[in-house]
Amino acid sequence: MAISRRQSLVTLSALAAAPLGAPLLVRRARAQGATAQPRYPVAQVALVSHSSPGGGSDVMAREMLRYLPAIMGVTMVVENVTGGSSARAITRVATAPTDGSVLYVTTPTYINTSLLSRPPHGYDTLDAVVNMFFDPQYLFVRAGSPYRSVADLIAAGRAAGARQRWGATTPGGLERQTMEQLRRATGVNATVVTHDGGGDQLINVLNGSLEVGIGEMQELGGQVEARKVRLLAVLTPQRVAVTPDVPTGKEQGIDLVAEKFRGLAGPKGMAAEAVKAWEAAIPRLLAEPGFKTWYERGALVPAFQPQAEAQAARDRFVAEQRAFFAQFNIAPARR
Repeated sequence: MAISRRQSLVTLSALAAAPLGAPLLVRRARAQGATAQPRYPVAQVALVSHSSPGGGSDVMAREMLRYLPAIMGVTMVVENVTGGSSARAITRVATAPTDGSVLYVTTPTYINTSLLSRPPHGYDTLDAVVNMFFDPQYLFVRAGSPYRSVADLIAAGRAAGARQRWGATTPGGLERQTMEQLRRATGVNATVVTHDGGGDQLINVLNGSLEVGIGEMQELGGQVEARKVRLLAVLTPQRVAVTPDVPTGKEQGIDLVAEKFRGLAGPKGMAAEAVKAWEAAIPRLLAEPGFKTWYERGALVPAFQPQAEAQAARDRFVAEQRAFFAQFNIAPARR
């Protein structure tokens, strides 16, 4: 079984070509973290997540809150603004003050939702502030599942009369896009079922409502350690250090790569002093021993970019997504 599909989700020049966990990225973060922390223009900051509690963006935001208030000298809260496959969260941030008091914890979802639907506010009503990570994606099943490999899953789905249910997160998310690509390429008779967040999807995999799900280690780590979830594949160019025994999709005949980026965005025209404070704070955050332990355990790959680079990376990603939609005859909405 060979699937010819290789998608570069964020082309970050030399960074995208570097091995997962390349020391270059951490060294850069440490060097930039040595600069003095600028004074932040407001006293309280809300980090908006489009995920429900327990989803990847929500987990990341709450982990950031353990360290950023001390680094930046502000009070922080997390707001879960679910619905509309990130559309409501985008609107929340796009209509917020530009003083740096509200930021959005970003993934590719907010771009895909903007391109594939007609939300009141699109990705271009926000400014990228920084990029932080690549986030490897895993295919997973419940521990009691009969599927021990991707080949087992596909063979069962191709059997006469079979009808599988595959999980994904939000309708406009990278996870849904990846599962639809997998379904189309393998010819499996499957329905891709979307959820408000990774936590909701995980519940439905564990209770047997779904044959397989797709997610990241922040959501899955506890269940993997408890042996309630089995990882079938990681959709990266090579194996990930934290899960060395999990084969890549390519090793199992599936040439499908899904590298999810994670970062922060703010309202268009966000105050320059707020942006500079984030550019100084994030390298310090990445170098924090406790935060580093968390993101390494979660298989996140640090890939810090200041605003100018993050904006350019977003523009490239948009162009790549448009090309992908054209290749697969998917008509994005006109805005």
